Amino acid sequence: MPSQPTHIRRTVAQARRWVRQHELWRDGETVVAACSGGLDSTAMVGLLTLLAPSLGHSVAVAHVDHQLRTGSADDATTASDLADRFGVPFAIRRLQLATGANLQARARTARYDALASMLAELNGAAIATAHHADDQAETFLMRACRGAGAAGLAGARPKRGSVVRPVLHLKRAQLREIAVFMGLQWREDPSNADQRYTRNGVRHEVLPRLESAISDAVAGLARSAENL
Repeated sequence: MPSQPTHIRRTVAQARRWVRQHELWRDGETVVAACSGGLDSTAMVGLLTLLAPSLGHSVAVAHVDHQLRTGSADDATTASDLADRFGVPFAIRRLQLATGANLQARARTARYDALASMLAELNGAAIATAHHADDQAETFLMRACRGAGAAGLAGARPKRGSVVRPVLHLKRAQLREIAVFMGLQWREDPSNADQRYTRNGVRHEVLPRLESAISDAVAGLARSAENL
């Protein structure tokens, strides 16, 4: 791999400080990265491998195939190939979910149950998810519009139980830079462009306008959530 350019070194240093500040895991532990095969989680896996020499952890990759759309098997292959590239353990769970009411909520519950099972299988200490600053900003805005109080506006936490979020302070653009620098391959989920979902509307319409009007608005909203 070529030497790291300044912006990549800066991102890696940010992530290292974040992990240490929030004590997300300890030296010698295994971090199980929940990888969907998409950009965010693929970049997170790459970043975790860059951090391993200085933080002393091992990396494993876990994938949950919800089998709810065409192409999900290709997502699983992408995640498996990523683990192979870095020579780290890989585990997968394939879900069987009935269609009907509350499918997204049921899928989320089943996904975290599957991740907990794979954490034990891989002898891991923490499950790392790829929630990042843009996710925090989107959540903050949506909940503020619905009248949430401080607890709701705080959004995702850096650590909750065995679930850790090592890239919660980084912007999506920084994760893309990591993935491109490392030459990683990822899959695009077509549902991310479907603006029938409120979050996608906020992501593609609201946040870009905010960023154009207020410099670094995403980072500011994410810091507000962290402060709360």
